[in-house]
Amino acid sequence: MSFSRSTHRLISGAINPVTNRFSAAVVATLAALVISVLGSSQWASADSGTTVPDHDPSPSVSTTLDAPRHVTAKPGDESAAVAWVKPAENKSDIELDGYIVTANPSGISVKTDDDDTLVIIEGLENGTEYTFTVVAFNEDGAGVVSKPSNPIIPEEGIELDEEGLERLREHLRKLASEARERLNEAEERARKKLEITKERLDDRLHEQSDRANERLDKAIEKAREKDDRKTEKARGWFSRLQEQVRRQLERAEGTERYDKLRDRAEKKLEKAGEKLRDRLELSREKTDARIEKAEKNVERRIARAEDRAENALERTEERLTRRIGNLSDRLQELIRRLRNLWIERTVNAD
Repeated sequence: MSFSRSTHRLISGAINPVTNRFSAAVVATLAALVISVLGSSQWASADSGTTVPDHDPSPSVSTTLDAPRHVTAKPGDESAAVAWVKPAENKSDIELDGYIVTANPSGISVKTDDDDTLVIIEGLENGTEYTFTVVAFNEDGAGVVSKPSNPIIPEEGIELDEEGLERLREHLRKLASEARERLNEAEERARKKLEITKERLDDRLHEQSDRANERLDKAIEKAREKDDRKTEKARGWFSRLQEQVRRQLERAEGTERYDKLRDRAEKKLEKAGEKLRDRLELSREKTDARIEKAEKNVERRIARAEDRAENALERTEERLTRRIGNLSDRLQELIRRLRNLWIERTVNAD
């Protein structure tokens, strides 16, 4: 984010202090926050074998995909249900093809689509303790592996209430949709707030630049008026000297001392002419120095004003981004807590 540096000599139109780069960065930041909200969930399952993805993401690593979060497991009879929350900050222009859920220690894995965040893994051994990890992948490869889930032990007689899980899935889908809508509204409010702030800072910069340029114009006018007075004074002095010499020569005309007086007069006028040129040159140098000093003062004033405007805009961006981040965190925490409810409410034991 930057503001254009402008002086009296460089300003040729309206100042546009906020660059497209800043606007694009804000949109990308807000979009990243929106995309972090949990997506809808659907079912996937595996039998005693391993479900292999259409393409194997393991040979390469995608540095653009963060780890899925809040991986939670609940036991069943030779099975387990596993749920998770999407990675926190995937960039808005990065596609996520799906997830791979892996049971440890058996290595049984299930591939899901990008909107599947709740699966049932079958083919587990009762009495064995398992944890589960989840990794997102796309065409570039696999991302960061999640932290292990809570440990669970499948037991005979524990039935997974699929209807309860289905109701939970629908509820979470609705909640995720509402969360996206709230974040979209917050994003729009933030965008409008930034635009209003930008326009207000633009107007203030225009006013400050206009005032600074008015001061510069007055300083230049004053310096040139002073130079004109000195020039006029020096030329007047030289004209009076010329007139004085002319009268002396007129009085001496026809006398023996005329030639001598004329030689002295020519030397005197030549010396005076050199002095006049020096005075005029010195006056011009002082005038240029005054104008240059005034221009630098204006440039510093405008630069300070632009820095203040830039800092104000950065503070506004940080404040709005923080607000949206807090909102996203609260929504994620709510979804995470609702996810965990199925550990207690959807297990039926004989």
